[in-house]
Amino acid sequence: VVVVAGGGSAGAPAGIGANRHGLGTVVVEQLHELGGVQTAGMICGYYYGNRRGVTTEIDEGVAATGKVKSQSKAEWYRRKIREGKGSIWFGSMVVGAWLEGTRLRGVVVATPDGTRGVIRAKAVIDASGNADVAAAAGEPTEFYRPEELIGQGVGMAVIRLGAGGHNNDFALVDDTDASDLCFFGLRARLMTEGGWDVSQLVNSRERRRLVGVFQVSALDYLTARTFPDTIIQHRSRFDLHGSPSHDFFYTKNIRTANHVTLEANGPYRSLLPKTTDGLLVVGLGMSATRDAMAIMRMQPDLQNQGYAAACAVQLALARGCELRDIPVRELQRQLVDKGILPESVLGEEDSYPLPDAVLKLASHDVMMGYGGLPFLFADPQRAKPLLLAKYEELSTHSSGRDPEVSLIYAHVLAMLGDPVGVDELVAWVASHGWDDKWPADSGARVNRMESYVLALGRAGSTKAVPAILDKGQEL
Repeated sequence: VVVVAGGGSAGAPAGIGANRHGLGTVVVEQLHELGGVQTAGMICGYYYGNRRGVTTEIDEGVAATGKVKSQSKAEWYRRKIREGKGSIWFGSMVVGAWLEGTRLRGVVVATPDGTRGVIRAKAVIDASGNADVAAAAGEPTEFYRPEELIGQGVGMAVIRLGAGGHNNDFALVDDTDASDLCFFGLRARLMTEGGWDVSQLVNSRERRRLVGVFQVSALDYLTARTFPDTIIQHRSRFDLHGSPSHDFFYTKNIRTANHVTLEANGPYRSLLPKTTDGLLVVGLGMSATRDAMAIMRMQPDLQNQGYAAACAVQLALARGCELRDIPVRELQRQLVDKGILPESVLGEEDSYPLPDAVLKLASHDVMMGYGGLPFLFADPQRAKPLLLAKYEELSTHSSGRDPEVSLIYAHVLAMLGDPVGVDELVAWVASHGWDDKWPADSGARVNRMESYVLALGRAGSTKAVPAILDKGQEL
């Protein structure tokens, strides 16, 4: 049997995919309907994402099922899983993992009547959204890292008569903490206009994530990184409901008036745990940083991802190999034929390490509104010598050092831990106020003063301490 833990945006399509491949499938879902955020959570419309492949089929099937999308989608999912060898255990939760060495042999499930037992499985797709199975198996996970200031905003949909759905964002929550979820639900009922007429599900944008074989970062998609094992192409604007984590975003803002759409290749390895065999992790629990999840969590892409995971399971069982050993090109061919991937991925390899010429060009382009910055942050050790050379060149120009260009190099080098331009940054910080802004559309996630103060901290020079303390006193 194949177990899908969670029947949400990725889990329900995974169950459909496993069922279509003739695999005995059990989808374990704690609510009493499938679809998760997009049905019970009432976020029924797509924001972004590539609407192709299985997503196209889902949308057509849902439209033919009924007019109320949240209910029609849940019902379409249920029918498709039940058409073959698929079972759905509603009101049940996966609460543990059964391992033999590093091989996952099944999951521990709690049912509505209080029964607790094991479902034996040849493969498990963890679609819990919290990497619950991976965590139970002892795989490394992350939620808030020590250096992160805040998570992404969380909401709970208000049910309005005649409305097809509702999306909001008003607080923070830890989905792995039952008491936190309980109090969040109570708070939502007391503070929203719907009162007690709200959805069953807390709609969180960020949860506990696997730290897997490969962890996708924001710099991967900002540098258009390609992989030999791409199985999904994610598409969105930078939809982070909170503060970012990586220093790149405190140096350069990508969410300006020209809020561009970004593409991210999702490698198969980002679904694979480091040591546990027989397990794939999909949805919000995949192996990606919180900055990366801002564009990788779109519903159309997670629907295709769940289906792709089921294809990988079928391939592993047919070949008699572990999930980490499947012929990925064969999987990609299936996904191309299904319309999930373009044929171009079949010839792609890893575009890292970045070529010398790319880094050299980026070290030049940074002087023009911080162009090329993602490439420099992607490989700081190789980038710093190039930046230092450019910084030194500025003093040899016959017209003298351009103070604004010089500040850019001092700023970036300080963010990368080099104090060579600290004196310039200190002088600027001492002569400006906290409300100093960047030129339009060229600033950081924080304002100019805040970004420079952060850079002084990253530079690690004691010369910066008085300036940082003075600005603290001003606050």
